[in-house]
Amino acid sequence: MLFSSVKKVLYPPEGTLPRRSYILFSVVMAVYNGEEYLKEAIDSILHQTYKDFEFIIVNDGSSDKTREILNLIEDNRVRVIHLEENKGLANALNIGIQNAKGQWIVRQDADDVSYPHRIMEQANHLKSHPDVILLGSHIKCFSGRQSVSNNILKIVENYHNGLVNRADLRRERFNGCPLSHGSCTFLKEAFFRAGQYDPKYEIVQDYDLWLRMFELGEVDIVPQVLYKYRFSMNSLSHNNQLNFGNELNVISIKYIRKQCFRDHKKKPVFLVMGPHKARENFIKNICPNIEIKLYDYVYNKLVDYCDEAYQLFQEGKVHGIIVMGHRGDDKIVDLLQTKGMEFNQNLFKLTNFIQ
Repeated sequence: MLFSSVKKVLYPPEGTLPRRSYILFSVVMAVYNGEEYLKEAIDSILHQTYKDFEFIIVNDGSSDKTREILNLIEDNRVRVIHLEENKGLANALNIGIQNAKGQWIVRQDADDVSYPHRIMEQANHLKSHPDVILLGSHIKCFSGRQSVSNNILKIVENYHNGLVNRADLRRERFNGCPLSHGSCTFLKEAFFRAGQYDPKYEIVQDYDLWLRMFELGEVDIVPQVLYKYRFSMNSLSHNNQLNFGNELNVISIKYIRKQCFRDHKKKPVFLVMGPHKARENFIKNICPNIEIKLYDYVYNKLVDYCDEAYQLFQEGKVHGIIVMGHRGDDKIVDLLQTKGMEFNQNLFKLTNFIQ
């Protein structure tokens, strides 16, 4: 089956999202040249203890043996969509979800593994928490063909698994992506109302979507390890880390502007406090792509500067303060909160990938 474009599905912009007592899941996977790990990922879904689902796999114009592997699947729950041209993950996922029959979308990446009870545990959580529209889980990180150090794997695990409830997720929503993409299950109608995945984001299109869904309903997490995330060496390269961090922060500031300063007709003015090494990148690669005005980027004696920073806020010279992640950043945030600033309202913490 060939799809040349993404059809638009419109839902009312306001009102309560309809819920049903019967839950049907559509697992959606997109794959591009993923022959190495594809069968393992597919088997992890087909062997779920929860059996009532359809499995849509979108082959995003692969040139390896992906098509042959998919064509050998005989399970009648599986529907394969072959795209003749590779147009990226966001486009492929949008097509898969547009063709899904289920009320809920279960994401699965083509190189990861879902534990056998993953869908069952998330289904149980959704039934007992009817206000939830987006649900993740804790993860286990493991290496691909090239080994990744246990220290790096633990850092990623500890970040995601340190978030245990919806309050944690909401607090951390601007400071990096709090949910691992492949571990997520979400209400299809909320997905369309949020506007689907945005294909212009090549790396963190999931984070852009999650921030829109935070505005529509409750986002939660099952504090159990239900998903194995395969960490590749490519993601550790300097350029990939920098591009990832820049796209992440551009999206963060985009929604800080939209959700916290929506009443400002002009660009709100921000003071940024962060390490000197990150200053040039922030000014060069982030500032041109955001709808806020930079008052200054401060990097010297940041703890001592808190009094002056708060005075600028009190005088209305800045509307908000952003603290870029670095050693001592929590102390700065705590000091500014003690003075009267409000976290995630006029005081924000963003992830920094330049140390």
